[in-house]
Amino acid sequence: MADSQAHSGAAVPSLAHRVQEDRRQPHMRPFHTLVTVLLVVSPAVGQHAPSIGYMFPSAGRAGETIEVTLGGYDWTPDMQLFVHDPRITLEMIAPPGPVLVPEPPYWFGKKARRGPFSLPRETRARLTIPAGVAPGPIGWQAANANGATAPGRFVVGELPVLVEQEGRVDPQLIAELPIRIAGQIKHIREVDEYEFTASRNGPVTCAITARTVGSSLNPIVEVRDQSGRMIADAADTGGHDTALTFAAEADKSYRIRVYDLDFRGNRAFTYQLDLTPGPRVVAAIPAGGRRGETRAVEFVGYGIASGQPQLESVVREVSFPAEAAFGYRLETPHGTSPPFRLYTSVLPQTVEPMGLLTLPVAVTGIISQRYGHDRYRVAGKQGDVWSISAAAEAIGSPLDLAVALCDAAGKELQRGDLTSRSLTEALL
Repeated sequence: MADSQAHSGAAVPSLAHRVQEDRRQPHMRPFHTLVTVLLVVSPAVGQHAPSIGYMFPSAGRAGETIEVTLGGYDWTPDMQLFVHDPRITLEMIAPPGPVLVPEPPYWFGKKARRGPFSLPRETRARLTIPAGVAPGPIGWQAANANGATAPGRFVVGELPVLVEQEGRVDPQLIAELPIRIAGQIKHIREVDEYEFTASRNGPVTCAITARTVGSSLNPIVEVRDQSGRMIADAADTGGHDTALTFAAEADKSYRIRVYDLDFRGNRAFTYQLDLTPGPRVVAAIPAGGRRGETRAVEFVGYGIASGQPQLESVVREVSFPAEAAFGYRLETPHGTSPPFRLYTSVLPQTVEPMGLLTLPVAVTGIISQRYGHDRYRVAGKQGDVWSISAAAEAIGSPLDLAVALCDAAGKELQRGDLTSRSLTEALL
């Protein structure tokens, strides 16, 4: 009976009584010493470092202060928040709430065998973005006595932000474009719907962002007309975020539908849907320029020349600033495109040169045929050290690149495929 009391957290006198018995029975001391150590160490088992689930809404504009909901796993009342840009503040205005269990509906059958999502706690926070913060993703973290989270992200943008209305039955009405909608696919089989009326004839671009803010949502975006006929759709199967452009007619209503590729749902499935009246740029040739120079750039996109939802190109003179990258808005008679990222460099830029390359150099190439490849000639001498890198996703391309180095006879000497940073970059 005394041993049972010791294991269940008996009062101190009972433990002292056992110690006195140990003095009379030395052969039992190691056992009770081990029990005492286990009682001291065992409470530390099971303590986990916190992790970030989501921020909602995960978008704001410079010069604004907004209230956001933070979802986290293994969060405690002593959480502290940090933003990677010191100009921006993120402060908790309420302690973490209770653990949230997913609400119905639930999966049945084979899908019910899937592993469950982690269960978050939610807390309210105040996000202040001062004027002058450039558009783009911003990192943030949280920490407590058990450790720090991996970085999360939110986006500073230029568009006004409209937060999705929960619990609605009919599509949420959008009064005016352009707009950024902050949405959340909370439940399985959930479909978010938005409706707007076009103010003029011309292209309208729908761009959805999920991975950029750390969401695991694989969104499908559908555009339907007044009769319910689908006129455009896009599926983000690869988790790279996606966009579409369609031709709208003045005074006609259009319905935008957003849902997960596999009809999953979770509080962490947040997204941003940008609706912009105008064309969309998908590529720039060259993809960048030297800092401080002005040069001709060919833009490729949908509706940028004719206003029709077809792939076409135009040429513009672009002045490249001193920054490493910037968002360029292409102005056309059919509207202004969303920002397209152009890069700057100290290297001279060229487009698919035919002759011998002079190093160092940055080359923008085009793979126009399936299974196609580009070849570039470079001369070197023994002892030279070269670094060769290729990027696709960073400049808006869906290509999965590989780079090979061959000698003058065409024999392959070395090949580089994937890097640790991306599936669409290569490095030698």
